[in-house]
Amino acid sequence: MTRSILRRLGYLSIIAASLFSLMLLGVIPVQEWFEVRDTKNELLVELAEIEELNESYRVSIDALKTDEEIERIARSEYNLVKPHEEAYYVVPVSSEDIEIPGIWPFYKS
Repeated sequence: MTRSILRRLGYLSIIAASLFSLMLLGVIPVQEWFEVRDTKNELLVELAEIEELNESYRVSIDALKTDEEIERIARSEYNLVKPHEEAYYVVPVSSEDIEIPGIWPFYKS
C-alpha cells in the first residue's frame, strides 16, 4: 500500500514538475510576445507618420518642378525680380524715432 502511495506521489510530482516547466516555458514567450506586439504597434504608428511626411515631401518636390512655384520662391525668399521690374523695400520706422507734438489732435494720454 505504501508503494502505491509512493508511486502515485512520484507520478504526481513528475506531472507537477512537468506542468511547472511548461508554465515557465509558456509564460516567458508569452511576455515576450506581448512586448513584441506593443513594439510593433508603436513602430506602425511611427511608420504611418513617416509615410505622411514623405508624402508631403513628394508634393513639395512635384510643386518645385513647376515654373510658377520656382518663381514664387525666388520672389518671396530671395527677393528676385524679373528684368525691367523695380523692387522696393520699405523700412519700418521705429516708435523711438517719432516725436508726437503736444498739441491737438496729438495729445499724449
